[in-house]
Amino acid sequence: MRKLKTKSDKIGYVYDTFEAAYDMQEQKREDSSKAVRYYAGDSLTDKQKTNLKNAKLPKLEINIVKPKVDLLTGIERETRTGVKAYPIEGGDTMVATGVDYLMEYVKNSNNADATSSRVFKDATITGEGDYSIEPKLAADFTIDVAIRREPTGAIIWDPESIETDPNDDAEFVFRQKWMSPDKVGSVYKKDVSKLNLDFSERGPNPRMGKEDGSYYRNAGDRRVSMYRDNLNGRVRVVEMWYKKYQDVAYLMDGDGQVYKSPLPVAKAKKAFVRYIDVGFELIIKRDHEIWVMAVSGAELLEDKKSPFKHNKFPFVPSYGYIEDDGEEIKKFGIVKNLFDLQDEKNSRHTQISQILKTAPIGGGFYQNNSADGDKLNAMGGSAKWVGVNKIDDIKERGYGYLPVLNQIASLEEITEQDGKEVTGVNDPMLGIPAGAKESGLAAQIRIRQGTRTVQELFDNHDRAKLQVYKLVFSLMQQYFDTDKIMRILGTMTSSAGGEKATQIAQSFKGSPNLLQYDLKLDKGENSVTQRNATFLKTMEMAQLFPEYRQALLPFVLRLTDHPDKDEMLQAIGIQSQMNNTEKAIGLVSGGKSPKPAGGSQNIRQQVAE
Repeated sequence: MRKLKTKSDKIGYVYDTFEAAYDMQEQKREDSSKAVRYYAGDSLTDKQKTNLKNAKLPKLEINIVKPKVDLLTGIERETRTGVKAYPIEGGDTMVATGVDYLMEYVKNSNNADATSSRVFKDATITGEGDYSIEPKLAADFTIDVAIRREPTGAIIWDPESIETDPNDDAEFVFRQKWMSPDKVGSVYKKDVSKLNLDFSERGPNPRMGKEDGSYYRNAGDRRVSMYRDNLNGRVRVVEMWYKKYQDVAYLMDGDGQVYKSPLPVAKAKKAFVRYIDVGFELIIKRDHEIWVMAVSGAELLEDKKSPFKHNKFPFVPSYGYIEDDGEEIKKFGIVKNLFDLQDEKNSRHTQISQILKTAPIGGGFYQNNSADGDKLNAMGGSAKWVGVNKIDDIKERGYGYLPVLNQIASLEEITEQDGKEVTGVNDPMLGIPAGAKESGLAAQIRIRQGTRTVQELFDNHDRAKLQVYKLVFSLMQQYFDTDKIMRILGTMTSSAGGEKATQIAQSFKGSPNLLQYDLKLDKGENSVTQRNATFLKTMEMAQLFPEYRQALLPFVLRLTDHPDKDEMLQAIGIQSQMNNTEKAIGLVSGGKSPKPAGGSQNIRQQVAE
């Protein structure tokens, strides 16, 4: 990034970089818009609709896209993954449990499960969904953490980024949003009357050349319509979050603990001499900091270092599929591969409608009479006879169109099969039985095996969710005070009072490297990959060893999504304990179970109590 000295330089640089990145995403925007239309059942072009209307044919669209997307989003909702804190060797289990409570609080206060499912749906349809993770003001005027879904197309990542987590290699990311002038003033704490939000082509427009990579080109003249919505009285605000590189000083003590110096490198070197005698080592490292600039019109609304200590972009993308063909990074969902199949299905149905409209439903014409096109078409809508009636001089209209309809029907079946092949949404996932005698157990195993064809889609979503909660973890450490943490943890301290919550809060707030050395965030028990694989193996064991099915039943239940599985497991445990007690009583009495007052039911009741 070149040095930007003046306000005009900064505004021009943001606009130039934004327009270059925006242009690079033109095809992606078209594909995304098209994918949403096809999902919504609007796959016919305006020209096709007009032609059908003029021909007085029905506008019939058999949507093959929506059922496949809905199935995948349904599976995601049914098998949502969780995020759990695990203590690393030597880590504190109690702190890990406390972190779980804190993350559960953030999840519930944001309805994060629904947000996550909506982002997954975006990725399934368009290829990308985006989260934003930022602090927000709570009702009690403390700071909470907000997990939001960003609208499709609002986030534009560095086009040269090739990683599933762009924080690793992206140099910048844009967030664009439309606002009224009053809201601009409110969000960025500016006096609206003094803001120049008018945009002119004569405004600052320095050329950026190609210094930022091969993907960029000169942005050209400003496109005023990109930044003003005069009809609704809005302006486009462009935020540019970017990495600024510089040398950073670190201090390392004798135990290997590293601390970032708050001083610039030059001052850190001078100040370091006082620490030499106590065993500290000075380390100079080239590193980056996250900065943000926000512009609208001719105004630089914001230009500051990111307030977040995690030093990452506050956005996380969830991709459907991401591939690198050597020249371009392609991000797509399952709908893109269905475009041609949906078009083909629409074309066939139009053909069927045309044939059926013009086909006779009876009638014919008298031989030796002229029957022009209009007269023949007249037979298509009614059992009408045309020509002059002569005795024994009859010719019925032929039915040569019937074989064509049969061929079209066969092609329809092929299209259905092609749709399953290109999306990975196959018969097992749809619950279609392989045979009339298929057992329920075999069906469940087959359905879970069917999800393997779309496992990458779910794995990418799990990865994104894990990154979201890592940012949540950092913001909780930064913005949650000890009192707030103790109030959240109050529900888990009924026996130990406030002492346990205080200890957890102090450990959580006082350990900036908690995720590095003591805890790790990973998928919880609801991991799709782990649970599906374990479920299949457990069911296979139950089939191979029928004598152990009773013993394996609790393990199978734990891997299911049954809402009452905890109660069922408790009931199985009680039943097992009662059976063991009765066996023990039988052994003590020489193999004969005594029958005390109240009978066997009394024994069961005592055990249950």
